[in-house]
Amino acid sequence: MRHVFPAVFAALVLASIWPVVAAAAENEAPAPSYTGTWVRNETLSDDPAQVMGARTDMPGGMRVGMGRGGMGGGMGRGGRGGGKAEAMDDIRTDDPQAVVKPPAMMQGLERLEIFHEGDEFAVTDDMDILQSLYTDGRRIERWTPMGQVFETATVTGDGIVVRSEGKDGRDRTVTYTLDTEGRRLTVVHEFKPPRRDETVALRMVYDRAE
Repeated sequence: MRHVFPAVFAALVLASIWPVVAAAAENEAPAPSYTGTWVRNETLSDDPAQVMGARTDMPGGMRVGMGRGGMGGGMGRGGRGGGKAEAMDDIRTDDPQAVVKPPAMMQGLERLEIFHEGDEFAVTDDMDILQSLYTDGRRIERWTPMGQVFETATVTGDGIVVRSEGKDGRDRTVTYTLDTEGRRLTVVHEFKPPRRDETVALRMVYDRAE
């Protein structure tokens, strides 16, 4: 009999607080979703040429051209490798101090299409290059115009972190972070540019398209 009262009291307390807990759960706002179309905010984003120090050291008059299909990133929609085959305008380097456009890995970042549901996380850039990953940390093998890469995606306190390991020894980390309202996306690329030993961080900011 002595054990009956504590049990009854505990049941009454639980019954009194359960409606409050349930109401709080119902009123809790869902976590912002990465899924959607994202357009780069040029004002808030870094300038790749400045971050990477991409200035030409070629003699005046030489031409540097780079096709849009040069970015390593996987298969485009419909099974096309490397994205659109449209060529970018060549860049004249008559001015020894002229800024050269950033390398191909930094192209195609003006607009992103993201699908995120459960563990599936897929990003398509504006060159139609699809990167399909899983945020449970599984290792994905992918072939790009720049060679074979292995990629993993994980969810951290900072957002979704994608790590790419290339057979050439070049690794890259890309972190996707949403603001609290889910209207702005920050993407930070960390990598070593060609012929440089230090890692640089390139910050791109995107606004959700209406």
